[in-house]
Amino acid sequence: MDARWTICLGRSILACTFLLVVFGMGVWLVPVERKVIKSKRIQAIPATLHEKLPDEFPHKYLFIDFNGGVCRAIGRRMCNSRLLYNGGLLGFMYECDGSSPAPFIESTASFASRVRELGLPFLYVQIPAKFALEEGQMPTGWPHYNPNAEALQVEAELAERGVGTLDLVRAFAATKEDVERNFYKTDHHWQGRAAFAAARRVACEIADILDEPALRDPPELDIGNWTRHMRKGAFLGSHGRRTGRFFVGTDDFEYFVPKFETKIRRSMSGKLRAKGPYKESVLEMHFLSRPLHDRNAYGVYGTDRNEVAYFNKTAKARVKVLVVKDSFANPVVGFLSTVCREIVKVDPRRCTSGEEIFQLVAKHRPDIVVMLVNPTALRNEKFILIPKGHASFSGTNSR
Repeated sequence: MDARWTICLGRSILACTFLLVVFGMGVWLVPVERKVIKSKRIQAIPATLHEKLPDEFPHKYLFIDFNGGVCRAIGRRMCNSRLLYNGGLLGFMYECDGSSPAPFIESTASFASRVRELGLPFLYVQIPAKFALEEGQMPTGWPHYNPNAEALQVEAELAERGVGTLDLVRAFAATKEDVERNFYKTDHHWQGRAAFAAARRVACEIADILDEPALRDPPELDIGNWTRHMRKGAFLGSHGRRTGRFFVGTDDFEYFVPKFETKIRRSMSGKLRAKGPYKESVLEMHFLSRPLHDRNAYGVYGTDRNEVAYFNKTAKARVKVLVVKDSFANPVVGFLSTVCREIVKVDPRRCTSGEEIFQLVAKHRPDIVVMLVNPTALRNEKFILIPKGHASFSGTNSR
């Protein structure tokens, strides 16, 4: 037999054996899935391969796709540490680690107080996680805690300490249907149309605080004045890249471009990066040109840097806003750039400390400081802007 055929046959036998083993493991795991996720030994195999193997490793994503297809075919709800919610969305299996969000509350209250000492108003905006406030999203019997319910408690405690707050949780994640409508199936972020509606709410709240009529229901934030663009099946989000294409499929990706004229400049750390119409200056369309498994389509709305500023001389509202944010806020800031004279976004995850953020506030001297974060920030040490022991730390009894 020709040596090439021998090699080909050997590879085929090896591949079939591997597939049978994977399928057999999946079938065996079905009745004990909830016990297995506690030990996490076998469950960690796909995750380890996903994280450790380089992207150029032959057939890496073929394995991930096939693993997800097998999991779906045999009815598993957990795949590569991601859970299939009721309704068909992928998400985290939220488990409380026993820590408290108290440091975040005290730090944020202290930071707000320090901003007010500069004569600037401060607004805390609670963005929802991809999790419904009402029961029914989790499979029956699966342990979890509700990150959005906890976020509302944090928001209430901040309000008690005199911090101005705006709740977006109830508006966008009250029910399972809200979550399915407003969030991607394969990614943890909310969709562009939800972020657009959120931007409108934030603009109205800023209008009330600053008494700025140009931000109250501006035509620039009327969805009818924007063109919707759709890329079918173009997005395999942060969850989907771990489970593969065959577990729940892919998402359609939509983005919006204003019908009205825009002239915006975008800078990073003071250096001009882009200028011109919204699509060229705010959106980062190059993300859509990457291969599917490496395509973070959500990056179109902007990437995470320590300091990004948008300047819009044609904006009717002569206001300057500084936003302390996570990635959920990127599309919101982009939409707001069409109505604000200047808006600066600062990501604590890309800063060395909270002191650096406060220095940026002092440097830019905005009309208002807005904090836009989702519940994962509550236990992220990068969002502890003023650590305990700092002279500005409010203390547990502060109001």
